[in-house]
Amino acid sequence: MQSAERFDGKVADYAAGRPAYAEELFDLLFAKYGFAAGDAVADIGAGTGRYALALARQGCAVDAVELVESNLSRLRENARAEKSIRAFQGDAIALDFLPSGAY
Repeated sequence: MQSAERFDGKVADYAAGRPAYAEELFDLLFAKYGFAAGDAVADIGAGTGRYALALARQGCAVDAVELVESNLSRLRENARAEKSIRAFQGDAIALDFLPSGAY
């Protein structure tokens, strides 16, 4: 069974079971690794968009890639108000559709 098939139709369970991330995690990413507002970031395997949303709220432009259609639909729903998130359906091992050198 493919990964997408295992998770498709289980978005409610997936979303409920995923932990929230502490804002301090994103503060650390910005401070320690030089992330800055305005940076382009790729969130590969974005699920329902928790990382993507948090990074967008910190001012990043996020390209979120998710394989599972039901997760991608939830991600798009969650990110509707965030204009700095672009959501794509795709596989983490075939990312040639993302802009080369953008991140």
